[in-house]
Amino acid sequence: LDQSADRQVYSAARRDARAALQRGDFDTALLDSVRAIAAGASERVILEDSPGRTANELGQELRVAFPGHESALLALMRDFDGIRYGQEHASAPQASAAIDLESTLTDTAPVRTATEVALR
Repeated sequence: LDQSADRQVYSAARRDARAALQRGDFDTALLDSVRAIAAGASERVILEDSPGRTANELGQELRVAFPGHESALLALMRDFDGIRYGQEHASAPQASAAIDLESTLTDTAPVRTATEVALR
């Protein structure tokens, strides 16, 4: 596990999400927020690094670590799939909510770590 690489991916995704929101690219802002959430969870060893993890799997695993944010996480992952693989587009409020959730999760201690989540 290369923690410096995780930190770079996390920082870049977080920065890119905010820049996309500022320029009105709400789809990219939401998608990059999810990437930042995934990279941050890996960096913090909340989840094991898993490049093939789907957004749904990410949401299901993170809801165990952050039970107070379950509904927001699952809704965000559905939005991610609809935008990335469907023909949906993010609204400004959705993009802002994704960025806010990423910030909240970054500032929140997880209830469970990667090992504990894997054992559930």
